Amino acid sequence: MKIKFFSLVGILAISSQMMAGTMAPAPQMQQPMMSQTLFGPGFTIGGHALFVTPKGDQGSTRAWGGGLNADYFFNSNVGLGFSADWARPNSTTFGAYTADLVVRMPFEAYHIAPYILGGIGAVHANDNGDRTSTEFLFRAGAGLELRMNSKFGIFSDYSWNWPTGDTISNYGMFRVGVKFGF
Repeated sequence: MKIKFFSLVGILAISSQMMAGTMAPAPQMQQPMMSQTLFGPGFTIGGHALFVTPKGDQGSTRAWGGGLNADYFFNSNVGLGFSADWARPNSTTFGAYTADLVVRMPFEAYHIAPYILGGIGAVHANDNGDRTSTEFLFRAGAGLELRMNSKFGIFSDYSWNWPTGDTISNYGMFRVGVKFGF
């Protein structure tokens, strides 16, 4: 009887070891992945407030205004920006329409992307209907965009604008606005 009992215990011990197999390591914890980048490719539209600052010899023709902007980024770093800006320095109605190449350097962890821009456009000035002038312009600038998520952000930038004619003087433009992504 003792032999049968020890034989049975031995068989159970051996078979339990065979069925258990080897011990598997614990699963590794994976880092959470962002499903979408904040500054990925795509289209944004928005609006902005602006402040026009003419060169020093223009005196007190500074003015507040506003505008609309649209951007399309081909990837996280390079895109095209389009802007329509309006202001009324003194009694002159001012409008600028520009297209820019925008190069940005996103820092996703901090939700910010500094950028530089450079482009061309046209500026139109109407002095109470008495005198109208439209000139081609070049511009360059830099700014910073802050994204709350991939669909909403705020931005601020400054650009210097060089009209090509003799009627409208060089001017700077400071913009602050919002962007909505699609």
